[in-house]
Amino acid sequence: FLSILFMFIQPHAVPKVVRQFQFHRWAPESPLPSSKLALFELIDMVGTSQKQTDNKPIVVTACKYQS
Repeated sequence: FLSILFMFIQPHAVPKVVRQFQFHRWAPESPLPSSKLALFELIDMVGTSQKQTDNKPIVVTACKYQS
């Protein structure tokens, strides 16, 4: 799942584009994703997105829900 957000740091400034990729194929109780193919598709989506931004740096944050 991909969300694209536009953030304005200052009024009338050029917006910063934030692309948020969400991976929903990882069960909270599992140490591994439920689908290797889906994980590789996510990695490909991130790579494609990075190429579209002239290979500018990206930030990846991983969070796992713990009950």
